[in-house]
Amino acid sequence: MKTQQLINKKATLTVHEYGAHVTSWTSQSGQERLFTSKEAIFEKPNAIRGGVPIIFPQFNERGPIVRHGFARNMDWQVINRNESKIVFELTSNSQTKLIWPYSFRALYKVTLNENDIELSL
Repeated sequence: MKTQQLINKKATLTVHEYGAHVTSWTSQSGQERLFTSKEAIFEKPNAIRGGVPIIFPQFNERGPIVRHGFARNMDWQVINRNESKIVFELTSNSQTKLIWPYSFRALYKVTLNENDIELSL
């Protein structure tokens, strides 16, 4: 799996292109702020256990498709990046329309600040 790392002074953040899944945020003090299971499997087609997953287009089994939707099991494209920010994009395609017959464009912005992180879908 391809990963992206953001660094802001001593803070770091790791996000995987698969699922646009944030799996680690270490604050400037060196303390890990997110839980990612030691049993997490970082291989497709498995969803990563822990961290900050993208749940789209449905939560759990509250709809007709796969539990927690399909976005966490797809490769997202990096469309913008600098030292402290990365923007991912996922768009509808023939694969997603077999599961969910709607057109969409999802943008996910991950920002690492000195003392916090910002996540915007």
